[in-house]
Order: sequence, then structure tokens, then C-alpha cells
Amino acid sequence: MKTDLAWRNLLYARGRTLAATAGVALVATLVFMQIGFFRALERSATLIYQALEFDLCLRSPDYLRLSDPGSFPYQRLYQARSAAGVRSAAALWVGLRLWRSPQDGQKRPILVMGIEPQRSVFRHPDLARSVSRLQLPQQVLLDRLTRSEYGPVNGRSFTEQDVGLAGRYEISGKPIEVVGLYELGAGFSANGSVVVSAGGFERLSERVGRGTVQLGLLQVEAGYAPEQVARQLRSSLPPDVVVLTRQQVLDDERDLWVRRTSYGLVFQLGIAVAVSVGAAVVYQILSGDIAALLPEYATMMAMGYTYKQLVVVILRQGAWLALFGYLPATAVSYGLYELTRYGAQVPMRFAVQDATLVALLTLTMCLISAGFASLRLYRADPASLY
Repeated sequence: MKTDLAWRNLLYARGRTLAATAGVALVATLVFMQIGFFRALERSATLIYQALEFDLCLRSPDYLRLSDPGSFPYQRLYQARSAAGVRSAAALWVGLRLWRSPQDGQKRPILVMGIEPQRSVFRHPDLARSVSRLQLPQQVLLDRLTRSEYGPVNGRSFTEQDVGLAGRYEISGKPIEVVGLYELGAGFSANGSVVVSAGGFERLSERVGRGTVQLGLLQVEAGYAPEQVARQLRSSLPPDVVVLTRQQVLDDERDLWVRRTSYGLVFQLGIAVAVSVGAAVVYQILSGDIAALLPEYATMMAMGYTYKQLVVVILRQGAWLALFGYLPATAVSYGLYELTRYGAQVPMRFAVQDATLVALLTLTMCLISAGFASLRLYRADPASLY
């Protein structure tokens, strides 16, 4: 029976093997978490837009992000409505306002979305069913995923207990009444969100009137291509409004948060640092293992083993360490994903493609470290045995 020398080496130095396995597992877990946060950033960037029903979007040239969108004249919606191929046009008012918690009196930013309840703007089922409840300006629909520091009755999360409590909560110093709940998440702009009527948004805004709007949501007639209608609108509407297709809006928002802010860079650097640290740990341990076994490697070379054959042994050790570390890291990371998703309301999801990516990074890290560590085999001189 042929002996697996790489496996024997790992069993011979159990202490070093356990240390290397722990190091690889820690690094793989860190990479899992960094990738999870990065994916959550991508999802959060378009979370609100994904819940909206539109084929084309009108927005201001001053648009920065969803929470700071600028505004344009409401008249542009009337003009867009009359264009060929446009089936409907609806307004969306959106911005950050201050929510006062009844528990500690602290004011925290919350994303407020104002709609015309008679016009359909949501594809999200909870919101599509609930907008008819917005009959009065002080009534709001509240995201049940809004963080606990915003003061739910039970102190943990917003439930039906918070519905109908007129005057318990305030936004912009104005009392509000929660008349319904939905489950969406506000992303990285704020830790919570509400939906109000157009009159409700005006009530909560000092400088925003009904003559302006933040976003215009257009639906295209069947048989018309959104790109075709968008080109027509760009040529007919004044330059105080920008026309984008749904995909352009999603791509632009994702690009904003992932590439044009520091968030994406931080998570990508986190992955690079974790892999670099892991590579150094595996290198040190394998290098120490080779140093301890140099006489044995010299003996093998004297017996006829080539340098290439011994390097393959070291690479196999690195591959085994990658497997040993990856398996527990996967289990731990899955638990951390669930804990983060429910505890911090961050939309982290354990995906097969991400797990595959981490496996490839872990294996590559260990093989590169093993390759550099194997350079020490040059010191295994068979002549030193005699």
C-alpha cells in the first residue's frame, strides 16, 4: 500500500497541523464575512428600487443617492405621461427625516417615502396591499425591520403592537400613527423606513412642496421597448430631468455604493488583508515543518526523490490544510450569517457561488504559501548526511 507522505507529515506534527488548521479556518471565516458584507452592500444598494414598479425613472440631474435625490418640477410627469409608449407615470417623494424614539427621546434618521396612494408604485407585496390604509397625512406604514433603537413597544422589534398608537412616535417633530407594517429594509442609508401619502410627506418636510418631485416612475405600454421610449423622452423633455431605464437605475445605484463610496473598498481590502495574513500563517507553519524535517528530506533526495516530487508533497500538505480549515469555517460562517441577518438586520445570504469563491481563495492561499515554503528544500543537501 502506497504511503501518502503529505498526510503522514501532517499527522507527525499534530500541533503544527492544528495551529495551521485554526489559522486557515479563521482566515476563511473572515473572508466569508467580508464577502457576505460586500454582497449585502450590493443588495442594500438597490433594495428600495427593487420594491418599486417602473420601467423608466425620471430624476433630477442633481441626484446623489436615494436619500439625497434632488428634485424636478412635477410638470415633467404630466409631459412624460402624454408621450407615446408611456402607460402610466407616478411620483415618489423620498428623503431622510428624524424619528424620535419614545424610549430615550433620541432622534435618528429614517428614510421617508411619499406616494400618491391612488397610483401603483410598489411591486413589493406587503406595500402593494397596504398603501390604501394611508387615508390621513399623519398615517404611515412602517418597515418592521427598522432597528430596535427606534423604540418599538416590546423593545425588540416592531410588531402589530405598534399599529394604531397615535402620537407615540414622531417624525420631524410631528406626531404620526402607524397604520400598517411591511418588511423590506432601508439599506445603508438609514436604519429604518416609512411610507406616507403625498400630503404626509409635505407635512414632514419644511422645504419640499407639491410642485416638485424627487423621482418619477414610468411604466411602458406593451409592445414598446423601454430604451426606445427613454430616447424619445430624453429628446422631448427639458434638461432639468434625467431619464433612465430600470436596469440603468439599478446599475448606477449599485456602482455608487460599491465603487464610488468607501464601503465597497473597505470590504475588498478586508478580503485582501485576511488572505495575506492567512498566507503568512500557513507559510510560517509549513516552513517550520520543513525545517524540522530537513534531514528526512535530504535522505529522500539521496534515495532518488527529485526536488519536484518533494515540492508536490508540500503542495499536497497545503491542499489538506485548506480543506481542514475550510470545512469548519463554512459551518461557523453560516451561523454568523444568520445571526447577522436577524440580529443586525443586514441582508446577508449564504450563497453557493460565494462559498465556492471562498473555497478557491482558501485553496489558492494555501498552495501559494506551500510553494514559497518549499523553497527551503534547497537546503536539504544529501551531501550533509555524510
